[in-house]
Amino acid sequence: MANTYGFKWGEQGDQVQFIAGRTMEVIGKKNNIRSIKALDQPGFVGAKEFEITFDKSLDTSVLIRGNRFVNALTNMFQFTNAVISIYPEIPELKRQRRYFHSGIRIENNVFETFDRPLVYAKSVDGLRFSNNRIITNKEYPAFHWNHYPFLFERVINYKLSQNNFDFNFNPEKDVKTNP
Repeated sequence: MANTYGFKWGEQGDQVQFIAGRTMEVIGKKNNIRSIKALDQPGFVGAKEFEITFDKSLDTSVLIRGNRFVNALTNMFQFTNAVISIYPEIPELKRQRRYFHSGIRIENNVFETFDRPLVYAKSVDGLRFSNNRIITNKEYPAFHWNHYPFLFERVINYKLSQNNFDFNFNPEKDVKTNP
């Protein structure tokens, strides 16, 4: 049962993911709402209790494919640690036991960039960066605080393969991981 008041909590077909608030750990998998009805009111307005039936869990994979990123880091905004920033805000990352994201594939993209940060990821189990083309340019001066093409915080099972860099990519120097 959901404890809400005065608004429609969800609709059939909506997806719901349960999480632990302090660690942002996913509890189970995504759930698809099969049916939802107000229990204490005839309609949703003013209802405090709902009966919700969920379908079978859904896949959590993400695919970023076939894009062209051109000089994407021209300003410093919150949560912009690289061209692609996978950045869940997790208050107690060190206490987290599970991972927030999984099954991320970044493939067959073109990155045209004046600076070094390509991918930043936090709390990921399974990230693949493959068959991408990286082209550096001098259209803007490099300025970003992150000097690594790949910066990973609490990321496991990542793979970088068959990418075409126009600079001398060295995984030992160009990939930084923090536990």
